[in-house]
Amino acid sequence: MSYVFLSYARVYKGYVDELASCLKNQGVTVWQDTERLRFGEVWSARVNDAIRGSSLVVFVTSSEWYESQPCQNEAKQASYYNRPIYQLSVDPNDNQDESDISSRAAEIVQRLHEVSPVSDLTASVETSTERWIREGRKSSNLLRGSSLHQALRLDDTGQYGLLTENARRYVCSSKRHRRFTLVRLFVFSALSLGALLGYCQARTVSESYTRIGSRSYANSLIVSTSPMGNRVDPYLVADVTLQILDDEGYSRTSWLNDGYSTQLMMRAALDAVTPTARLDEHDALAEGFAFPEAPRTQAASPTSDVSATLNGGGTYVALTRQGERSPYTTTRLEMPSFDLAFSPDGSYLAVLGGGGIVILDGTSGAQLLFLNGTKNPENSTLAWSPDSTRVSVRHTADEIFTWTVRQDTTVLTSTERRFVDGEGVDGGERIAFLAEDGSITLVNTASGTVEDVNERLEVSGATDLAVGSGSEDFFVVAQSPDAAKEPCLYHVDCARKAVDELSLPDGLHPQCVSSAEGTGILAVGCADALLLLDASTGEALSRVDGLNVTALAVGSDGRVYVGLFDGGAAVLEPNSTKLTYPEAAIPAAGNTPHAIAVGSRRALFVGDGTVRGEGSRFLVHTSGSWKLQPGLDSSMTDSTAPLSRSATASSDGSVLACGLADGSVILFFDADGYGISARHELGSELRGLAISPSNDCVIGATEDGRVVRIAIDRNSNDEGALRERLEERVCQGTELGLYQSE
Repeated sequence: MSYVFLSYARVYKGYVDELASCLKNQGVTVWQDTERLRFGEVWSARVNDAIRGSSLVVFVTSSEWYESQPCQNEAKQASYYNRPIYQLSVDPNDNQDESDISSRAAEIVQRLHEVSPVSDLTASVETSTERWIREGRKSSNLLRGSSLHQALRLDDTGQYGLLTENARRYVCSSKRHRRFTLVRLFVFSALSLGALLGYCQARTVSESYTRIGSRSYANSLIVSTSPMGNRVDPYLVADVTLQILDDEGYSRTSWLNDGYSTQLMMRAALDAVTPTARLDEHDALAEGFAFPEAPRTQAASPTSDVSATLNGGGTYVALTRQGERSPYTTTRLEMPSFDLAFSPDGSYLAVLGGGGIVILDGTSGAQLLFLNGTKNPENSTLAWSPDSTRVSVRHTADEIFTWTVRQDTTVLTSTERRFVDGEGVDGGERIAFLAEDGSITLVNTASGTVEDVNERLEVSGATDLAVGSGSEDFFVVAQSPDAAKEPCLYHVDCARKAVDELSLPDGLHPQCVSSAEGTGILAVGCADALLLLDASTGEALSRVDGLNVTALAVGSDGRVYVGLFDGGAAVLEPNSTKLTYPEAAIPAAGNTPHAIAVGSRRALFVGDGTVRGEGSRFLVHTSGSWKLQPGLDSSMTDSTAPLSRSATASSDGSVLACGLADGSVILFFDADGYGISARHELGSELRGLAISPSNDCVIGATEDGRVVRIAIDRNSNDEGALRERLEERVCQGTELGLYQSE
């Protein structure tokens, strides 16, 4: 309700009463403190509410008004809530007859008519905000429907800043509650009606809701429904996302759609692997695709003793080794399937169903990829390219679709070794990979070729590697051949072809080791202490006791980053013997760090619970102190593997990478606040990682003995490039005859 608030000194009550009466005669509602409330709690509860909800505040100013504390507080409150103000001065010596009062009342009425409707809107929002705060921030008091819609329109008119900070929080909470309510409703509908109907609902909502509400909510809907939508029609998902991006209202809501939200929406819409080509039978045969006459329910790996069998309903695939009756692993499939085939190199097992192709690891049976974009009749069959990089589905003789399976990953070499760690050498020009048997494999980053393998260190179990003072000089933490002994620290000099065991003081035994080229520092983490040694001589430089160190990283500036068994993180500054612990560092039991990578702006800690349970953290130095920030979360990758034992940074610190236990690799671009890229094209854990000097690829070594190159996609965080990919997907679907835009 629109009304005028009158602020005046007590001595002028008679004058103000007549002024209020005149205003009421002209149809204006007036609020005045007829009881002259005492300043304090009662004043705050009633007068403050009255000012907040008023359409116009009239100051009846006088010398007494300026000297009155309640009047001055009324002025402050009117200013705080951005209320329209009209000042009317009075003096006991002035003529205050009936004509004067009528004239003043007319001035107030005229000023009230000039007040923008936005004033009443902000007053309503501020009043609702106060009720929301007083009653315990109940969701039942949040804005809804047209009230929320009108509040959000303040951003369109550039008047959102008229609201107080509490009111802006109230509007944001109302918006989030609406999102939650609608998402919950949508999920229920999706579960009830199926994925396709659910996605159509998302599209309907994004197109039909009005202005700001629709664009902000459409963003979250695309993110939340893209996984289901991509399973049904990835071309439709890409097309709808483009329509949202092109909508004029979406571009106006910058405060609702920041860069991260937009990129997340675009990446979610692109999170599907679609066919790259359509062939006829003649072209398919020329490219080496050999299709069977009919679908198969059994297949044997060409490179191992593993065979795969589909169950009767096509809902499970079992892997069995030759000579054994029972399968050693069984994988539940996303859909009923009817054909399967191993890749020629045995790395992959492709399983074909009506909605797409599931790509499994050829040994473990773990799912790596889901290829879709076509609807496959039950008589369709699978075939692999001779180099195991592509798979095709034949519907009919002139309808054959091809997918690229290994898009970003190239297997450089395969060995019989179990790799456990890796470090860049010579500024990343070469990479040293440590195997469990103590051997060190040197790989040329540019060519990807193996330059040398040093096998002089014979141990029963190596775990950690650090680069020494020379390019062929390494320190290794390993279990000695004598199983009764604790782990030892070895110095392996490949140039001298020598191996020496380094004894640590006071019977300490190493758990991890780290160094950085040019610092001359070797950090050794033990169950009871942190040691700093001279990388050239092995002499002790400093020591910090009382620590159980599980992960270390030495920065190029000589700063040592420390991960502790209890989940804590700390920093040892150069020339210091006392650890610095970050603010708000709350150790999380079970989330032990296993690897640390130091970037240009932050250090990444990974280990147990990396993708869930706050098992990864960023450590940053800001405002003169160290602070812990959240690391990976489920929005960054679809991997559910909680464990990570490898992390690395590029030589300039601009790119960080970590490997997850299921074979995924996650990349962070340190210059971007939210830049990430995820890859999952391997079934074996990447235990050693290093980034090329050109920052265009990661060279990694897997637990099952492969050395791989993984391309770094810097455009995965470029909005222009992501938009082009969305457009290419829609065009691709149209050209392949798989999509027809509405």
